[in-house]
Amino acid sequence: MNRKIKGLTMLAVMLGIFVTLMASSTAYAADAKILETNVYEGNIYIFVKGISELPPEPAIQIGNTVCRTEQISSASFAQMNSFMKTLILVDNSISIPEENRVDFQEILKGIISNSNENELIKICTFSKETECLCDYTSDHSALESAVDGMDYNDQDSYLSDVLYNAVSELKAEDTYECRRIIILSDGADDNYIGYSNDEVCRYVESSQYPVYTVGIPRKNNAQQLETLFSFSRAAKTDYFYMDGSIASGDIVNAIMTDQTGICIKLTPDEALKDGSNKSLLLKLGGAEGDVELKTSVDMPFGNGSAVLPEPESETEEETADSLPSIGPESINMSVNDENIEKDGEIPIYVWILIALMLFIIIVLIAMVVILLLLMRKNKGDIPDTPLTRKIPQPIKNTVLTVMNKNTRSQEKKHLGDYVGDSEKKFWHKKRIVLRNLDNPNKIYEAPIRDAVKIGRSSSQDICIYDDNEVSSRHCEILLRGGLMYLKRIECRNGTYYEGINLSTDEERPIISGGKIKMGKYQYSVELIDSDDGR
Repeated sequence: MNRKIKGLTMLAVMLGIFVTLMASSTAYAADAKILETNVYEGNIYIFVKGISELPPEPAIQIGNTVCRTEQISSASFAQMNSFMKTLILVDNSISIPEENRVDFQEILKGIISNSNENELIKICTFSKETECLCDYTSDHSALESAVDGMDYNDQDSYLSDVLYNAVSELKAEDTYECRRIIILSDGADDNYIGYSNDEVCRYVESSQYPVYTVGIPRKNNAQQLETLFSFSRAAKTDYFYMDGSIASGDIVNAIMTDQTGICIKLTPDEALKDGSNKSLLLKLGGAEGDVELKTSVDMPFGNGSAVLPEPESETEEETADSLPSIGPESINMSVNDENIEKDGEIPIYVWILIALMLFIIIVLIAMVVILLLLMRKNKGDIPDTPLTRKIPQPIKNTVLTVMNKNTRSQEKKHLGDYVGDSEKKFWHKKRIVLRNLDNPNKIYEAPIRDAVKIGRSSSQDICIYDDNEVSSRHCEILLRGGLMYLKRIECRNGTYYEGINLSTDEERPIISGGKIKMGKYQYSVELIDSDDGR
């Protein structure tokens, strides 16, 4: 038996080493993301963050056409003369509380102080239109002076129109540089005679510019914040809810991750320059891991003539001349030919990596064989008499407490239990999930169409039976038009949302991720799709 335990221990150690090696090689892939794709003077510029350099043998495909090696070049963000233009839009209405104005100032100065020398920043305030405080510049003193001189005024703000016009101005620029927008506000309203929020979301999504939003919670502004954050979701970028759970420095650090990466320059064949929208596929495999990124690009217009691959006898000087540098003149944008072996030979480090992987696989197989032999030998030594000691029972799965108002009883379901066809049809809707923040093992959930009733009584949709400070009919969560509302019913100990006690029968708008306190405990509330894999 001791040999069996030693074999299991050694196998576990080897598996741990193998998993660690694989995890370190795939971290590179998890961080990689396409920031933006631009077309300039017939070339395509792809800005990818999370990658330190272009791998030796990248595979890049435009539509169904694979780019040749001489059509691909790259430079890191730090090597470029100018790689990014950042437009910052600040809501300077007096509705922004004093303490949040200080937060805005810390965030703005953090972005300025951490920006690269080759990044240009423009700061504007907005109401119905934008007011430029400082045009695009890398002068940190001028930018910080603009932040210090910012005033807050009694005014109406229509972010939808402002953002639509800002994106239009960026699209009108003829440049290869990466561009992004950062918005600080307490919500977004649309002008009834201007662009609707849905129009702006579609426009932002088609433009592919990163749009970061920082939202300030106030009384009765939940819907405006949802609209504000929808702009970031349309741009597939991050948004930040400043309810005290995230520090200004953490927001700055998240936004500044855009400053590390590479710019890949593609020179497509003339035959592909037809003005159509084509898909882009990047397969970047290297020692750091494998990355597969997808996007699309509106191709430039060319003369329509087909271009055949250049003969292999083309000199290195001719190839370099066909790819002008987008960084300083001293930076060579062409692919490093030293990493590519001549005559199609596989580089030596690839053979070393393959040999290492084969060695690990052989060792693991040998360990498994030895372990099986030890187990078989030990099995032969077991006496025929039955075992009398008690076998420990397996640990049960996590339990989700679900209250169903039709059965009027508490039903506990193990994760993965079978659900009938009729119940599946009902659960392919929306669900409310309450997570006990003081006891993370307690999770309550129930399907919702119009409302979910919460209380200590078993007749409620969600029954919190183990808290005697929760009333029999404590509160309800309502769903109208995709928005959630919290309604206090008969509770004697109060119903709180984000620290605010609701009056009886008051309905307060809430957002997914908000915090509700009832009885002894505090809960996070989430609205999820039933078919999202939870």
